[in-house]
Amino acid sequence: MKIRHLLLLFGLAIFMIAGQAHAQFENGSLVGTISDSSGAVIPGAKVVATNTATGVALTRTTDGAGEFQFPSLRVGVYRIEASKEGFQNAVADKINMQVATT
Repeated sequence: MKIRHLLLLFGLAIFMIAGQAHAQFENGSLVGTISDSSGAVIPGAKVVATNTATGVALTRTTDGAGEFQFPSLRVGVYRIEASKEGFQNAVADKINMQVATT
């Protein structure tokens, strides 16, 4: 009986620790479409999301529909830059990422 109780307590402790570790990461998502001035989508564009407080930068490439996504960005303020050869670079500053937002 005592071993069962001990194992149950151990399992419960592991479960609680894992839940707390997961809760420490508060993220949001960033999705978008890159298009030119006529509205035509731009596949293969490079999109960089830089956290302005930490300097951490993540890079994605737009798909065939000109879409990109950063599914898990830490809470903070970001600078988003899009570029592709033959096009003028685009920048969006002060993008505020909040918990559980897209």
